[in-house]
Amino acid sequence: MGMPASKFFADIYTLSAGNHIDGMIPFFNQFMSNYSTFNTGSVSGNMVFARGSIDNIIEEIFKYYYYLFNQYVFSEVKKDNDINYKLFKNNFSIEVSNQLNSTNNYKDFLYENRGTDIEDLIDAYLDDIIEEDKSDPQFYKEILDYYDQDILEKKVLLKDPARILSHYISSSDLILNRPPEITVNENNILLFFSKVFFQLKCLPEDYECFGKTYHQENSSNFNEVLNLMIDNTYNSFTIQTAVRQAL
Repeated sequence: MGMPASKFFADIYTLSAGNHIDGMIPFFNQFMSNYSTFNTGSVSGNMVFARGSIDNIIEEIFKYYYYLFNQYVFSEVKKDNDINYKLFKNNFSIEVSNQLNSTNNYKDFLYENRGTDIEDLIDAYLDDIIEEDKSDPQFYKEILDYYDQDILEKKVLLKDPARILSHYISSSDLILNRPPEITVNENNILLFFSKVFFQLKCLPEDYECFGKTYHQENSSNFNEVLNLMIDNTYNSFTIQTAVRQAL
């Protein structure tokens, strides 16, 4: 290829995650203007909570796409005898951080830009990072949830969202109409979606957990968010196509 493999795949990573986010920006904007995830009694207060939920979703999109890269890209790079994998990963991380740091949209998510002690942040999130990345931690590398088969037993607030969403995922194009050469992990797609819908409180029905009812006050947005998430996640299949063509 005409550029270092680390930059080539860093570009694909940031572009893929960015495209998913961009595909949801119109919805995010109208959500902040018209809805909230906590009623403070004031428009400005509601927007703060809505913005916080959307920021959490944007972070999760970067994490999910890093999981996809760890699963489908890095595993293939390791097999390429012409690539020094350790150097590749180091340069990939540098390039991704540089790209995120160069935009006002995403730079505040980086540990070093959060206005707090970076060592405290690393201590707080290190257990969410796979062993290979613990020496070079960053927010988008917090992907251990996607490798934990018991995650819904540990994060029980996601259990009912996953139950509610399961049918919608299993009957979607992501599962039924994906290209035959594309591999998917349906449970992790479900986990990804569950985290998004949990943040937005827009599932089609309320649910109870620990005796508390989690009211879905934004349920009118369910179909729109579901379609956006399916369409944009479907586009992530191009990552597998890219790695097959490049390596």
